[in-house]
Amino acid sequence: MRPAPPSSAARHRPGSRLSLAVALVALLGTVGVVGAPAPTADAAAKVTLTASQSATKVDRGGKVTLKVAYRQGKKPVTCCSVRLQARTTGGWKTVRTVKPKNGKASVVVTPKVTTRYRFVTLTGNTRSATKKVTVRSSIAVKASKPTIAPGAASTITATYRAQGRLVAKGTVQLQHKTSSGWVTLSRTAVASGKAKFTVKPAATTSYRVTTTGLGVRSKTVKVAVSAPTTDAPKSNGQPPKNNAPDDTTTTSNPPQNTPKTPPASFTVKGSGYGHGIGMSQYGAYRMAQEGKTAAQILSHYYTGAKVTTATTPEDVAVQVFGASDAATTTFSVNAGSWRLRSGEGTTLVTGDKSSKVTLKVVGGNPVAVVGGTTYPSASWTGDRSVLRLHWTGTRYYSSTGTKAVASLSGTHGTYRHGRMTVRVINGHLNVVNELRLNTEYLYGLGEMPSSWDSAALQAQAIAGRNYATAAATAKRKATCDCHLWDDTRSQNFTGWKKESEGTNAVWGKKWVAAVDATVTSSTSAQLLLASGSLVNAYYYSSSGGRTANSEDVWSSKVGYLRSVDDRYSLTDDNPMRAWTRSLTQAKAQSIFGVKDIVRVDVTATYSSGQMKTLTATTTNGTKVSVTKKADQLRSLLGLPASWVTSIA
Repeated sequence: MRPAPPSSAARHRPGSRLSLAVALVALLGTVGVVGAPAPTADAAAKVTLTASQSATKVDRGGKVTLKVAYRQGKKPVTCCSVRLQARTTGGWKTVRTVKPKNGKASVVVTPKVTTRYRFVTLTGNTRSATKKVTVRSSIAVKASKPTIAPGAASTITATYRAQGRLVAKGTVQLQHKTSSGWVTLSRTAVASGKAKFTVKPAATTSYRVTTTGLGVRSKTVKVAVSAPTTDAPKSNGQPPKNNAPDDTTTTSNPPQNTPKTPPASFTVKGSGYGHGIGMSQYGAYRMAQEGKTAAQILSHYYTGAKVTTATTPEDVAVQVFGASDAATTTFSVNAGSWRLRSGEGTTLVTGDKSSKVTLKVVGGNPVAVVGGTTYPSASWTGDRSVLRLHWTGTRYYSSTGTKAVASLSGTHGTYRHGRMTVRVINGHLNVVNELRLNTEYLYGLGEMPSSWDSAALQAQAIAGRNYATAAATAKRKATCDCHLWDDTRSQNFTGWKKESEGTNAVWGKKWVAAVDATVTSSTSAQLLLASGSLVNAYYYSSSGGRTANSEDVWSSKVGYLRSVDDRYSLTDDNPMRAWTRSLTQAKAQSIFGVKDIVRVDVTATYSSGQMKTLTATTTNGTKVSVTKKADQLRSLLGLPASWVTSIA
């Protein structure tokens, strides 16, 4: 369905622990509670905390006054203190304890980053509404030469502040104004809050600098070009229009006198991992950290869609061994017993963990070899086209017996649930795990680290269920006798390996709990619907700051697969927040169809910031442009994603 995200092992983090500082705050916050009288005025009346704030947005260093009114019914509470708590990421932390005077108190705060605040009573039983203070981001720009002679250059310097402070690192892009709107010219990395661009406009041009996905942009800066002193051709200041459709190559007339030495390779820098359509998993991770629910996460990434409890198929068939695998495979269990049955349900042979079953093809049909004996035998007159393997502790065999885990050599999972159906398709052995969709299948879905916040896990479970439901509603695929594959052609299914993850299955249990939180029954669970129809809930690891419109990556326009803000993907926890790859000269020549390439530029992007047009410049100044869908360009260049920040 989409490229697999970086390995779960690399992204696991320990479960939340109370830090020493937070523990001390919690301990000190209780001092004075013992013996403190509870509100006594009108004991039957409800105790309330009402909060207000003097501002919702400030620059870094700005001050905001937070006020609280502490009442029991209509009477002010004067006996007890309240705590002011703050939250940026993670949990709530107490920053100050104040005692209201006549039921009222105020606290002045100076947030360094966007922060949520609330007041709570000392017992923690009563809380005020949350108040959010946003610390603004900004980009300031300045041209070194506001007016230049024809052919001269000017340097545009951008100063990028996020939440009031200089950004240590990041990416910004330079855009210029054309008759059809703003067009991205180039991107560069930010170092200590600064980024520089060199421009040589042919005529007076307006520029601005923006982030690649966070929605921050500078004011416009203009670079004027003085009147030419020669009889040079006049220009209207607009770049030449490229009317070439997608998947075409265009060549411009080469400028003269630009000899350069072609490099052996180009360094490509970018961000993100995957196609960019729908939910980014790192985005879900970050949104969950900020307190968003699974429903809020999904409605953000799938425009107009809502989480709804609906009817689902009961079972799903997942191919775990097929045509691309070896000619034979071996079945075994770690405990309990197993049995081999014919298609009609006749038990052919049984065994336990000390015996193994070798499956192979004989005479165009599947057979099983156990202890040197082949099943079914040569004299068998029943159906030879199907074999089935059961193991104890499942609904197919001794459901209350020993819970066995089955293994199949050549697969990347192990299997606690369901049964295996064995056939031969186009001469190849084919094994399908048949199991419950809402629980057993999703328990084994290895698409997101189980240590992540529960809201992110639930969002992943619902998105995975949407995909599986769409597949299971249709007929089985003839090429695999399955609804789904167990790899990235569908979804990464590892079965018991996912469910038993961690010491004593600590992470697996967390993932299972997240799945269970979205399930009503074996045929009813939470799904993502748009206008009453099932959403194709595509997902991927991370973006470069903004998700993609479906038609910019693939072909069809889908109403709920719209480009949306995905700054959440740029969390520091994401190892693919920034990456570097190499593009060889030979590869570049094969893409553009010309030799001696000295420069490759991203000359147009989609609304997501993904590549749309690449332009190569040769030693003699010839320029060749290739325009394609974002995913086609990603594939051509062999990159993790289509968000390219620079090609040097």
